[in-house]
Amino acid sequence: METELKLLIDPAYADLLRKSPLLRQRGSKPVTQRLTSTYYDTAALWLHKHGATLRVRRIEGEGWLQTVKGKDSASGGLHRRDEWETPLPGPTPDVKAALEQAGHDRHWSRLLSSTDLQARLTPIFTTEMERTSWILHLPRGDVVEVALDLGRVRHEGGEVAINELELELKKGEAVHLFDFAMALHAAVPKAALRIGNESKAKRGFSLILPAEPAATKAEPVALEDAVSCGHALREILLNCLRQIEANADGVTNGQDPESVHQMRVGLRRLHSALNLFHDMAPLPADLAAGFAALRHALGDARDADVLAGSTLPALASRFYSALSPGAQTRNAFLLLQEAATLRSRERRAVAARIIAAPETTRLLLGFSAWAIGERWRNDATEEVLVKLDAPVREFARKTLRRKREGLLKQARRLDGLDGSKQHQVRIAAKKLRYASEFFGSLVKHGKQKRSEQDQFKRRLSRLQDELGLRNDSRVAEGLLAELAVGATAAVAEAAGFARSCLCERSARGKRRLMRRWRMFKRAKIPRLASAG
Repeated sequence: METELKLLIDPAYADLLRKSPLLRQRGSKPVTQRLTSTYYDTAALWLHKHGATLRVRRIEGEGWLQTVKGKDSASGGLHRRDEWETPLPGPTPDVKAALEQAGHDRHWSRLLSSTDLQARLTPIFTTEMERTSWILHLPRGDVVEVALDLGRVRHEGGEVAINELELELKKGEAVHLFDFAMALHAAVPKAALRIGNESKAKRGFSLILPAEPAATKAEPVALEDAVSCGHALREILLNCLRQIEANADGVTNGQDPESVHQMRVGLRRLHSALNLFHDMAPLPADLAAGFAALRHALGDARDADVLAGSTLPALASRFYSALSPGAQTRNAFLLLQEAATLRSRERRAVAARIIAAPETTRLLLGFSAWAIGERWRNDATEEVLVKLDAPVREFARKTLRRKREGLLKQARRLDGLDGSKQHQVRIAAKKLRYASEFFGSLVKHGKQKRSEQDQFKRRLSRLQDELGLRNDSRVAEGLLAELAVGATAAVAEAAGFARSCLCERSARGKRRLMRRWRMFKRAKIPRLASAG
């Protein structure tokens, strides 16, 4: 199993990094090599589709080395994956040798035993780079290989640059990689280093299968029955962090508004998880401030996206039929839509700048170290340590019950609550939903129990969606009022009409909201498995 922390580096600072005292340990001299790697797969990309890569690397002065890697699990720049290396006499890959090493695993045995795989392998793309590496002994006994890679990935005339710093753990604890990375980040200009979650292989395949960065939804949280509260918190936080980081590239380099939405969802899930365990693991103030700034920027961008991409298009036909006909009326609404789209782009740009900022790199490194190292234990009292070490089942059971009771209390006389109070009900519903998802793997086994869980989640989700539509209308009204300021009379009239339509939509939706609320109240809360 390879454990590696990847950082992207601005090549303008490569020489400065080489001279850093952090890399100039006594007895550790840098080694520079030319590496040329050819990645192999079938024409149909059999290995890639099953989460595997096979490469043959020529190391200048040493020979040929075959490497087979499994699916990459990245969080906070930390990469963990299966890896097997085999020296070869030449550049031709050897599937049999890989099978001998990895075939004890059923997945790898099936994958590498595929009929005629050896004969069907063909070169897919290559990487060419200069690697400068150091073997470092950190103060707490960890051994880390630091590799500075500068070069490119090539495929049929296309190419993409490689400028990255890899910290591979040879011995010790993964959390110390983050401490060392933060020290490096502080030792060079702030913009020199950024979190990197894309492997060289992924960048190579992006040349073969070019596509917009895909929005990524949350993965299910898998907790073992006997897991402690502290370990459960660690797994939940890292699950949220993976969703956040997986969507960062889509926000900064893509156009799909779903990336903004899913990154925001990841941040909200993280915030909710921290609130659930706040008494056991209060987040340090600097990390809390950093995530608050990210949530604010993503929230602004998402609100503007919904107005421009969903709310106004849904009102267009009503607008044209209700107002006086003519080109001027139609033009006013188009201008309103253009203004909303511009606002959306502006807010997305702000979010992208914050995500790409050095402060966010330090935030993610610091948070990863805090979560992976379970550093909430460092200053915990004996009483809190007992809670952290207790099985999570009872905590989860009490939490779900408390969150449901809180939602029922806040939603009394729901149909009579104003917009801001309905928004608070929506937040309570969202927190209950996230908690039920965090602890969902602890639900009692059996078809009937899973059916109850699915019904609870489905009815809660529908209630949340209805409350979300009403909140979207309330937020859109405020944004439309902002867009009307300083606009022409016709555009201001269009914004006013859109606001009146939203008020009418909310009024019409009351009956549906109350129906979904009654359905939710009848749903049974998921029952968790008992100890043992």
